[in-house]
Amino acid sequence: MDLALDRPSSRGLPPTAGGEIMKARLTNLMHCMAPLLAALFWGGAYIWIKMGLEGFSPLTLVTLRFTLTALGFLALFAVRAISFRRIRLADAPRFALLVASGVLVYHLSLVAAETVLPASAASLIGQMVAVFTIGLSAVKRPSVLKARTVVGVALALAGALLVIWGGRSPSGGALSAWAVAVCFAAPLSMACYMLLGKPMVERYGAANLTAQVCIAGGAILTAVTAFRPGVMQELSSASVTAWVAAGCLALFCTVAAYTLWFHALSTRSASQLSIYSYLVPVFSVAAAAVVLGEPITLPLALGGAVVIAGVYVTNRKPRTAGPVQTAPASGRLPRNRPANAPCRSRPPHRRTTAGGTLQHR
Repeated sequence: MDLALDRPSSRGLPPTAGGEIMKARLTNLMHCMAPLLAALFWGGAYIWIKMGLEGFSPLTLVTLRFTLTALGFLALFAVRAISFRRIRLADAPRFALLVASGVLVYHLSLVAAETVLPASAASLIGQMVAVFTIGLSAVKRPSVLKARTVVGVALALAGALLVIWGGRSPSGGALSAWAVAVCFAAPLSMACYMLLGKPMVERYGAANLTAQVCIAGGAILTAVTAFRPGVMQELSSASVTAWVAAGCLALFCTVAAYTLWFHALSTRSASQLSIYSYLVPVFSVAAAAVVLGEPITLPLALGGAVVIAGVYVTNRKPRTAGPVQTAPASGRLPRNRPANAPCRSRPPHRRTTAGGTLQHR
């Protein structure tokens, strides 16, 4: 017997059937690769930021990134790749806070942190977003602080301090208190963005809201930077590498990464995709060592492992036991009865109506 006949194949099928099989395989491959590519692009962002800082100041680099990002998202709106929903006037204050926390504070502090920290260390500090999110949630709902959560937060904070302690300022000395505060400002502001944006995402959609936040942030940064003295000289004297880095931050690390992530969210739950977030610092540390020549020191490796372990413990949900089947009071399971035997002890079947009331059927 030919074993090849047992394997699924598109040979011998009509052309339309073979095309459908190939299309299904490509779709499955895209579903698997989308979150992986998004994590790869986000991990590479820390490398591009370091390269962009060789030619631009932090403010100019962030402005270029979000000016190009705004153009990219406007193009996606134009071709209707993203459904546009106008932000209501009543939600304008919350939307302004999203722009401030998610674009202005987060990205400016992130880029400023990379002026005093290696790219690999900055990527590990970025994993503290989940820890700060839990901490801010506990202010409103103290019940979220279980013993497991407290242990996870303590681990992540200890690992982050170890990573920062192992870092050095550009002059070679220890980091100042201001530098440490800047390092923690980025994940803290992103945690605020996530908590503020949760009701807005439910109302406007994640892709639509993210795109509008990036467009608004890009407009604000462009207006501020355009009138800054010496900006034209800075742009003209920047190297090609710095310009390429700014373009990659916008095209790959923002527009493409978010588009791929939202595509993955359309097929899987957020909890299923959370494992890919742990790959971001792995990609960053590996790329920083290869591209930038950053050494993987003992404090970086040990602190990074503790940070990731703490974030995992914080995000891990406790297992819930399934329903337990109990025997009748007699201790014996009922024997099989004939099909026509009456069942006197069986309660009448009930169903739940749309209004929430139980009715007999």
